Amino acid sequence: QPREVEIVFTTASGQRGRETMVTVGSEGAYRFRYTFKNAQEDFVFHLEGGDDETQTFPARLLERPRVTWSQLRIVPPAYARLEAFTLGDGERAAQVLPGSDVTFTIATNKPIAQAVLMAGNKTVAPAVADGERYVATISPKDTQTYHFSLVDEFGLEDKQPNRFALRVVKDEPPRVRMKLPGVGEMVTPEAVLPIELEFADTYGLASAELVLQVTRDDAREGSIPLATFRPHLTTFSTSLTWSVSSEAVTPGDRLTLFARAADFDDVSGPNPAESPPIALRVVTRDELLA
Repeated sequence: QPREVEIVFTTASGQRGRETMVTVGSEGAYRFRYTFKNAQEDFVFHLEGGDDETQTFPARLLERPRVTWSQLRIVPPAYARLEAFTLGDGERAAQVLPGSDVTFTIATNKPIAQAVLMAGNKTVAPAVADGERYVATISPKDTQTYHFSLVDEFGLEDKQPNRFALRVVKDEPPRVRMKLPGVGEMVTPEAVLPIELEFADTYGLASAELVLQVTRDDAREGSIPLATFRPHLTTFSTSLTWSVSSEAVTPGDRLTLFARAADFDDVSGPNPAESPPIALRVVTRDELLA
């Protein structure tokens, strides 16, 4: 075994070089090493040591696979009645509703043997080749950061993948308010109550109602219709007067009023909401005057 080995190389542009390799180990079991630093072009090389030399080996420089272009196509759930939208190249973060379909489309710098959409170390979905691009579609349930695991035909991987952030935003319940201006804690069976109602939901109201509960020895519940309400309104306000006598209450009963609404969420809902209840005690005229 020679004590010294030289590496002789020629680059693709014709530059020639000869360097002594680093000797590692002990006599009789030497190993030899040389590192090409910041290699910029293909080259060929052979080794010379003692009275022998190796065959010539070609060394080819390859780029690692990487994403050169990306697009996100987001289709919100049907109940939200929102238009689908697209994030172009360079836009890699979005807020989505649960039930949305998100399609990732990427282009790469070279042919890919395998492309898989990942969330951390977890495989989410394989990417399907579509011409010179790769496509993966998911319906995210949680906020996650995604990337593509790329492997080329030589087994090289993308070591610095582009990251895509999807924040899943919960569809909040409707907002409901109710007022009884000028009404105290006591009412008579003949009272007529002014009621003001406000409802709102970002993606549309499925229902809106005024609910009454009458309690004495037992309890019963009813609903006061809101004639002007129409489904899918994002805001709805109304004022009405309601006669207590329509429920045939008597002094000693307790009357509770509140507004209730629900949305169209058919993915994780529907989401209900109620206004704070207003409790009224039904009394005689004399008790009220007293």
